[in-house]
Amino acid sequence: MQGEGSRKTDRQYTIGKTRIEIIAPQITDEERQRRVDELQSIIWALWDSLSEYEKEKIIRKYNTDKDE
Repeated sequence: MQGEGSRKTDRQYTIGKTRIEIIAPQITDEERQRRVDELQSIIWALWDSLSEYEKEKIIRKYNTDKDE
């Protein structure tokens, strides 16, 4: 692979004889925040697309409040 060894490997996994190296992109705090904001926007859009029945089902399944 061209340029091999020129970047720091952030995580490395070995499965059988296969080595997987994860190299995280070098991004600014502003870019990281933009990406988080975009993900939050997408998640809310998905949530809003659910029916009330589907939302209640998810809330019941994952609700960890001990008050109820």
